[in-house]
Amino acid sequence: MTETIDFDFTSDSYNEHYFDVLTEMRAKCPVAHSEALGGFWVLTKYSEVSSAARDWQTFTSVHGVGIVAVENQPPLGPIELDPPLHSELRKVLNPFFTAPSVARIEALAHEQAA
Repeated sequence: MTETIDFDFTSDSYNEHYFDVLTEMRAKCPVAHSEALGGFWVLTKYSEVSSAARDWQTFTSVHGVGIVAVENQPPLGPIELDPPLHSELRKVLNPFFTAPSVARIEALAHEQAA
Protein backbone atom coordinates (compact mmCIF):
# COMPACT_ATOMS: atom_id res chain seq x y z
CA MET A 1 0.00 0.00 0.00
CA THR A 2 1.25 3.49 -0.86
CA GLU A 3 -0.06 6.63 0.76
CA THR A 4 0.95 10.24 1.20
CA ILE A 5 2.10 10.98 4.72
CA ASP A 6 3.15 14.04 6.68
CA PHE A 7 6.74 13.01 7.31
CA ASP A 8 9.50 15.45 8.19
CA PHE A 9 12.71 13.72 9.19
CA THR A 10 14.17 17.07 10.26
CA SER A 11 11.59 17.62 13.01
CA ASP A 12 12.43 17.21 16.68
CA SER A 13 9.35 15.01 17.12
CA TYR A 14 10.55 12.56 14.48
CA ASN A 15 14.03 12.39 15.94
CA GLU A 16 12.71 11.88 19.47
CA HIS A 17 10.45 9.01 18.32
CA TYR A 18 12.50 7.63 15.42
CA PHE A 19 11.94 3.91 16.02
CA ASP A 20 8.25 4.33 16.89
CA VAL A 21 7.65 6.33 13.70
CA LEU A 22 9.42 3.76 11.51
CA THR A 23 7.62 0.85 13.17
CA GLU A 24 4.25 2.51 12.51
CA MET A 25 5.20 3.34 8.92
CA ARG A 26 6.29 -0.26 8.25
CA ALA A 27 2.96 -1.52 9.55
CA LYS A 28 0.70 1.04 7.83
CA CYS A 29 2.48 2.10 4.65
CA PRO A 30 5.85 0.53 3.89
CA VAL A 31 5.97 2.68 0.73
CA ALA A 32 5.00 6.26 1.43
CA HIS A 33 5.31 9.66 -0.21
CA SER A 34 5.89 12.90 1.67
CA GLU A 35 5.31 16.38 0.27
CA ALA A 36 7.89 17.84 2.70
CA LEU A 37 11.05 19.38 1.23
CA GLY A 38 9.72 19.28 -2.32
CA GLY A 39 8.46 15.71 -2.10
CA PHE A 40 10.20 12.38 -1.65
CA TRP A 41 9.50 8.66 -1.27
CA VAL A 42 10.03 6.69 1.93
CA LEU A 43 10.70 2.94 1.72
CA THR A 44 10.72 1.25 5.12
CA LYS A 45 11.12 -2.45 4.37
CA TYR A 46 14.07 -4.35 2.97
CA SER A 47 12.05 -5.94 0.17
CA GLU A 48 10.93 -2.57 -1.20
CA VAL A 49 14.38 -1.00 -0.86
CA SER A 50 16.01 -4.01 -2.53
CA SER A 51 13.49 -4.01 -5.36
CA ALA A 52 13.89 -0.27 -6.00
CA ALA A 53 17.68 -0.50 -5.89
CA ARG A 54 17.66 -3.15 -8.61
CA ASP A 55 15.19 -1.35 -10.90
CA TRP A 56 17.32 1.55 -12.09
CA GLN A 57 15.09 2.15 -15.13
CA THR A 58 12.19 3.14 -12.85
CA PHE A 59 14.15 4.50 -9.89
CA THR A 60 16.99 6.39 -11.53
CA SER A 61 19.75 7.94 -9.45
CA VAL A 62 21.03 10.39 -12.06
CA HIS A 63 19.15 13.31 -10.51
CA GLY A 64 20.79 12.65 -7.15
CA VAL A 65 19.92 10.48 -4.20
CA GLY A 66 19.54 13.21 -1.60
CA ILE A 67 16.20 14.67 -0.69
CA VAL A 68 17.39 18.22 -1.22
CA ALA A 69 19.21 18.72 -4.53
CA VAL A 70 22.55 20.52 -4.55
CA GLU A 71 22.98 22.74 -7.59
CA ASN A 72 26.02 22.50 -9.86
CA GLN A 73 27.38 19.40 -8.15
CA PRO A 74 28.71 16.59 -10.34
CA PRO A 75 27.22 13.13 -9.76
CA LEU A 76 28.55 11.25 -6.77
CA GLY A 77 29.62 7.96 -8.28
CA PRO A 78 28.75 5.20 -8.21
CA ILE A 79 25.60 5.90 -6.16
CA GLU A 80 24.31 8.66 -8.45
CA LEU A 81 25.03 6.83 -11.70
CA ASP A 82 22.87 4.38 -13.60
CA PRO A 83 24.14 1.67 -15.97
CA PRO A 84 26.17 1.61 -18.08
CA LEU A 85 28.32 4.28 -16.30
CA HIS A 86 27.59 2.72 -12.90
CA SER A 87 28.72 -0.70 -14.12
CA GLU A 88 31.92 0.71 -15.63
CA LEU A 89 32.84 2.54 -12.43
CA ARG A 90 32.07 -0.54 -10.29
CA LYS A 91 34.48 -2.60 -12.44
CA VAL A 92 37.22 -0.13 -11.57
CA LEU A 93 36.36 0.07 -7.86
CA ASN A 94 35.47 -3.56 -7.07
CA PRO A 95 39.07 -4.80 -6.71
CA PHE A 96 39.58 -2.35 -3.84
CA PHE A 97 36.62 -3.81 -1.90
CA THR A 98 37.43 -7.52 -1.98
CA ALA A 99 37.97 -9.24 1.38
CA PRO A 100 41.78 -9.46 0.90
CA SER A 101 42.02 -5.78 -0.10
CA VAL A 102 40.00 -4.64 2.89
CA ALA A 103 41.97 -6.93 5.22
CA ARG A 104 45.19 -5.15 4.17
CA ILE A 105 43.88 -1.80 5.44
CA GLU A 106 41.84 -3.06 8.40
CA ALA A 107 44.34 -2.03 11.09
CA LEU A 108 44.72 1.44 9.57
CA ALA A 109 40.94 1.81 9.29
CA HIS A 110 40.51 0.93 12.98
CA GLU A 111 43.25 3.38 13.91
CA GLN A 112 41.67 6.19 11.87
CA ALA A 113 38.19 5.50 13.25
CA ALA A 114 39.32 5.53 16.90
